[in-house]
Amino acid sequence: MKNKRTLAAIFWLVAVVVMLLVMPDLDKLVQEKGQVTLPNDLESVIGTDILNDMTNEGRDTYSFAYVFHKDDGLSDSDITVIGQTLNGLDAEALGITSTLFHTESEAVADQLISKDGTTVLAQLAIDKSLGTASEVAELLRDEVDGLNMDTYVTGPDIVIDDFTTTTQEGVKKTEIIAVIFIITILVIIFRSPVVPAISLITVGIAYVISLSTVALLTKHFDFPFSNFTQVFLVVILFGIGT
Repeated sequence: MKNKRTLAAIFWLVAVVVMLLVMPDLDKLVQEKGQVTLPNDLESVIGTDILNDMTNEGRDTYSFAYVFHKDDGLSDSDITVIGQTLNGLDAEALGITSTLFHTESEAVADQLISKDGTTVLAQLAIDKSLGTASEVAELLRDEVDGLNMDTYVTGPDIVIDDFTTTTQEGVKKTEIIAVIFIITILVIIFRSPVVPAISLITVGIAYVISLSTVALLTKHFDFPFSNFTQVFLVVILFGIGT
């Protein structure tokens, strides 16, 4: 009986190590396949694809916006400097496929310069092959870092990227809090440090194997996956396991 228990323990230990080694990068997986998307046959999606083909030559792009701001108002020289900075961007190095700047025409300037003269916007489409949304945003920030005004980089892609990062950080905190509560409650109820240890080891094995399996299915077979998959696994497995 003792030998069987030893073999079983070794088997599960090896299983956990193997699953950890083959498990894909979860942060990258969430960014690539963890977002809710509309069906490809939806009319709005088809229209967006057609527009992307027309404006960006069919390249998959990020949408970014520069925001230039001064509370007391941007002077004519400030607006000139902004225009020179935007026109001086290296399109090839930054992967810029299309732009909309206030320097293009008076009509565009009326749309991109606020009525009170405190803010100027600039729109850019950037090829996704340049890197993640966060990496591209950092490159764009570096281009306007020296301007004597408040400068921001925003857009739907960077917002989603920030949301994903925040969610992942929340998952890690959830795991820590769950472990602390389980240990505390089980020690109080059973008045023994052994029971919490056995419970956490069992739950930990189930969690690692389940998460690795889901991640592999998502990477290779497009298994449904979202930002909250890890949260559900933590809550369900730690709850049932305990």
